[in-house]
Amino acid sequence: MAAWLGGGRTLAELERRLNAVQPLSEYECELLSRASVKVAGNERFSRLAKVLLTPGPFAGLLPEAKGDELEGRAAKENSTARLIWRIKAAIAAA
Repeated sequence: MAAWLGGGRTLAELERRLNAVQPLSEYECELLSRASVKVAGNERFSRLAKVLLTPGPFAGLLPEAKGDELEGRAAKENSTARLIWRIKAAIAAA
Protein backbone atom coordinates (compact mmCIF):
# COMPACT_ATOMS: atom_id res chain seq x y z
CA MET A 1 0.00 0.00 0.00
CA ALA A 2 2.90 2.32 0.72
CA ALA A 3 4.16 1.83 -2.84
CA TRP A 4 0.71 2.77 -4.17
CA LEU A 5 0.34 5.92 -2.09
CA GLY A 6 4.01 6.81 -2.54
CA GLY A 7 3.41 6.82 -6.28
CA GLY A 8 1.08 9.79 -5.88
CA ARG A 9 -2.21 7.92 -6.22
CA THR A 10 -5.20 8.54 -4.00
CA LEU A 11 -6.57 6.56 -1.11
CA ALA A 12 -10.00 6.63 -2.79
CA GLU A 13 -8.61 4.93 -5.91
CA LEU A 14 -6.85 2.37 -3.71
CA GLU A 15 -10.11 1.57 -1.92
CA ARG A 16 -11.99 1.31 -5.22
CA ARG A 17 -9.48 -1.19 -6.57
CA LEU A 18 -9.31 -3.20 -3.36
CA ASN A 19 -13.07 -3.68 -3.57
CA ALA A 20 -12.54 -5.37 -6.96
CA VAL A 21 -10.04 -8.03 -5.79
CA GLN A 22 -10.56 -11.38 -7.49
CA PRO A 23 -8.78 -14.72 -7.25
CA LEU A 24 -5.87 -15.56 -9.51
CA SER A 25 -6.75 -17.43 -12.66
CA GLU A 26 -5.65 -21.00 -13.25
CA TYR A 27 -3.23 -19.69 -15.90
CA GLU A 28 -1.69 -17.18 -13.47
CA CYS A 29 -1.27 -19.90 -10.83
CA GLU A 30 0.41 -22.14 -13.42
CA LEU A 31 2.84 -19.37 -14.38
CA LEU A 32 3.69 -18.78 -10.74
CA SER A 33 4.25 -22.48 -10.22
CA ARG A 34 6.54 -22.76 -13.26
CA ALA A 35 8.44 -19.71 -12.02
CA SER A 36 9.05 -21.52 -8.70
CA VAL A 37 7.23 -18.74 -6.91
CA LYS A 38 5.77 -19.85 -3.60
CA VAL A 39 2.03 -19.35 -3.98
CA ALA A 40 1.01 -20.68 -0.55
CA GLY A 41 1.22 -17.82 1.91
CA ASN A 42 1.40 -15.20 -0.85
CA GLU A 43 -2.10 -15.54 -2.33
CA ARG A 44 -3.39 -12.29 -0.81
CA PHE A 45 -0.34 -10.34 -1.95
CA SER A 46 -0.71 -11.72 -5.49
CA ARG A 47 -4.43 -10.90 -5.67
CA LEU A 48 -3.78 -7.36 -4.40
CA ALA A 49 -0.91 -6.90 -6.85
CA LYS A 50 -3.13 -8.00 -9.72
CA VAL A 51 -5.79 -5.42 -8.91
CA LEU A 52 -3.35 -2.61 -8.12
CA LEU A 53 -1.32 -3.09 -11.30
CA THR A 54 -4.34 -3.89 -13.44
CA PRO A 55 -4.29 -7.17 -15.34
CA GLY A 56 -1.91 -6.06 -18.12
CA PRO A 57 1.23 -5.15 -16.16
CA PHE A 58 0.65 -7.92 -13.62
CA ALA A 59 0.23 -10.50 -16.37
CA GLY A 60 3.45 -9.27 -17.98
CA LEU A 61 5.51 -9.90 -14.85
CA LEU A 62 4.46 -13.54 -14.53
CA PRO A 63 5.89 -14.85 -17.83
CA GLU A 64 9.03 -12.85 -17.12
CA ALA A 65 9.38 -14.66 -13.77
CA LYS A 66 8.76 -18.00 -15.48
CA GLY A 67 11.41 -17.19 -18.10
CA ASP A 68 13.94 -16.31 -15.40
CA GLU A 69 13.38 -19.69 -13.79
CA LEU A 70 13.43 -21.72 -17.00
CA GLU A 71 16.59 -19.96 -18.19
CA GLY A 72 18.29 -20.58 -14.86
CA ARG A 73 18.78 -16.92 -13.89
CA ALA A 74 19.72 -16.93 -10.23
CA ALA A 75 17.84 -14.67 -7.86
CA LYS A 76 19.61 -12.90 -4.99
CA GLU A 77 17.32 -14.50 -2.43
CA ASN A 78 14.79 -16.70 -4.27
CA SER A 79 12.29 -16.58 -7.12
CA THR A 80 9.43 -15.49 -4.87
CA ALA A 81 11.37 -12.56 -3.42
CA ARG A 82 12.51 -11.47 -6.90
CA LEU A 83 8.91 -11.37 -8.19
CA ILE A 84 7.65 -9.55 -5.10
CA TRP A 85 10.39 -6.92 -5.55
CA ARG A 86 9.41 -6.47 -9.21
CA ILE A 87 5.73 -6.17 -8.33
CA LYS A 88 6.43 -3.52 -5.68
CA ALA A 89 8.60 -1.58 -8.11
CA ALA A 90 5.89 -1.76 -10.78
CA ILE A 91 3.23 -0.53 -8.35
CA ALA A 92 5.42 2.39 -7.28
CA ALA A 93 6.14 3.31 -10.90
CA ALA A 94 2.57 2.95 -12.21
